Amino acid sequence: MPPGKDADDWLTVLRSGMWRLYYQLSAEGRRRYYNELLPVLHRTKHEVMGDRDDDCYYLVYLGTKPSGQRRGYGRKLIEHMAAKVRFHPPSVVPCFSGCTCVNPSLLP
Repeated sequence: MPPGKDADDWLTVLRSGMWRLYYQLSAEGRRRYYNELLPVLHRTKHEVMGDRDDDCYYLVYLGTKPSGQRRGYGRKLIEHMAAKVRFHPPSVVPCFSGCTCVNPSLLP
């Protein structure tokens, strides 16, 4: 997400396909995702970034379909965003956080 934007607006949910998640999860899964996980993600981002929260890019839910894996799509997106951050004022600081079990070679 670009600085000052929120990942939970309806246009983003529709364009990303996240709306399908509601129908794919069980009732318990929906409750836990929307009422527990999303608030924790937002709270953590605000706590970590503090006053700079509105000045940071935020890559959310990066993933690749199995048919598109091992083709460098994820790497290209990360590299594109890192290059974009380099051209912003010094108040925009890159902060990388993630977890992966599939492709740990992506991060140096």
